[in-house]
Amino acid sequence: LSEIVGPFLFSILLFTGLFMSADNLLKILDYASKGVPAGVLLQFFLLALPPVLALVSPIAILLATLLGFGRLSGDSELTAVSAAGVPFERVMVPVAAFAFIVSCVGMYINSTVVPLSQRGRQAIINGQKQKAGQLFGGAGFTYRKTDASGKLSLLVHSEGPLATIGAGKFRLTDVTVTHYTDGKPVKTIGATTAEGNLDSADWVLWGVVAYGRDENGGSFASSEDLFKGVPETLATPEALLTSARPNDELTTGQLQEKARILRSSNSDAEARGVEVEMARRIMVPLGSFIFALVGAPLGVTPNRASKGVGFGYSILITFLYWILLQFASTLGQNGSLPPVLAVALPNIAGIMLGIYLIKRVRR
Repeated sequence: LSEIVGPFLFSILLFTGLFMSADNLLKILDYASKGVPAGVLLQFFLLALPPVLALVSPIAILLATLLGFGRLSGDSELTAVSAAGVPFERVMVPVAAFAFIVSCVGMYINSTVVPLSQRGRQAIINGQKQKAGQLFGGAGFTYRKTDASGKLSLLVHSEGPLATIGAGKFRLTDVTVTHYTDGKPVKTIGATTAEGNLDSADWVLWGVVAYGRDENGGSFASSEDLFKGVPETLATPEALLTSARPNDELTTGQLQEKARILRSSNSDAEARGVEVEMARRIMVPLGSFIFALVGAPLGVTPNRASKGVGFGYSILITFLYWILLQFASTLGQNGSLPPVLAVALPNIAGIMLGIYLIKRVRR
């Protein structure tokens, strides 16, 4: 264990620097040149760290095990341990346990910390775009709500983003609200704008045109005075924001609820995308444990003591892992495989490779 902790920490710093410099550091330098306060720059840097740390931890474990076991092998210490009757699997136990702890920490960070940090980082980016007069977040969003039986009861679509118009006040533009009974649409309301308050599901719709069915099953249409507000119970601004936010800004609990609602409203394609994101938050951190199983026996094979060789192998294996992960994620999103099984394919392949390499070391 002592052989890999040092290289692991070094690898974390190395790969974090590489990943940060690819995008985030360039943004920080750009913002600094435009006079953005140092406090905002520091906040942006700290918010960008959690996603990068969760991403580089498996790579760091792989490089650490390659270097650590490569040195033990190069110094013939593993030969001495084996001659004393200690099997190779026993030597791997503390390393595997450490990698499993890193995986668990990565799962927690991915599920709770990363969505919040992504949300804060994007807020800073949007703020800078707004100061520069650039448009952002113009795409609309759709909010769905189901009843106790799981059937769709309300659908709200806004062509514009959820905008703040004052302290605790919000506005939607070009809104369409459809009410459902037993999963069937019974009334649709179109409005120019809708205004609501924080922590309240009650909204006031302006410029309303309503379509629906009367008590006898006949259709009707009605127009309201443009200056007359129509009260409607929709959802809280926070619930609407959850629907509007991209998946990487939602916690795992929010993703589970979003996937359930999408499934109940027959939006299977969108639901699969959400389920793939949930699976990735588990399987990618679990890669730390998988990479330990691969890196330890691979480091023992001849001519692996060189740090350059270990670094090259870690980059190659990580590259192949990410290619397979992206391909598997696509299979999960298009419905070729269940999302969890699809995203788990790279880890399954890693376990099989690890078992093969361990058996080869034993021989």
